[in-house]
Amino acid sequence: MLRKFALSLLIMSVALLGVAADKKKGKGGGTTTTTVATSTADIKASEGSTAMAIRGIVEPVDGAVVIGFTDGVFIARDRVTGRIVKFTAPAGSFTVGTAVKIDFSGKMVQTSAGRFEISNAAPCCNIAAINSGDHTITVKEPAVGRFFVMKVEPTHDVKLGQAVEANFKTGQAWISGNSALKCAISNLSQARGLHP
Repeated sequence: MLRKFALSLLIMSVALLGVAADKKKGKGGGTTTTTVATSTADIKASEGSTAMAIRGIVEPVDGAVVIGFTDGVFIARDRVTGRIVKFTAPAGSFTVGTAVKIDFSGKMVQTSAGRFEISNAAPCCNIAAINSGDHTITVKEPAVGRFFVMKVEPTHDVKLGQAVEANFKTGQAWISGNSALKCAISNLSQARGLHP
């Protein structure tokens, strides 16, 4: 028994040394694993104001908020659909987290400072990975750095980078342009920060 244990320990040590040597030389391993957090635990105030602000921006409640700006071009995100819009307003008009109303059909953003024309609206998400074996796709929401999984059949009709739309309030997503085929969202990860 002691021999088997010693032999197992020796084999694991050699394997670990080999992996460490490969990493030192810049060689990667043969496989890559992606882990997506699936926790739905509430964010507590002790986690900091940044976490609280991100939570307020991504939670699926009605309304939209400004998530970024540069030189008078503001980016707002609809909390329910995750859709992103850009609009131009006087510099300094808004800060991150400012509530706005988005009228997608009228292509306008309504704010306390007035109405502004949407210059660019886009679906919230895109396909990051396709698993043909279990008919699932991993979808990324770049604006807040989170992922989710949806089951789509058949997977041969979808492509990496293809646009996906979602309704986070109802927990459904669909390939952009095909809202008739709505799929349940699963494994929704926590937001990793704002990336406007």
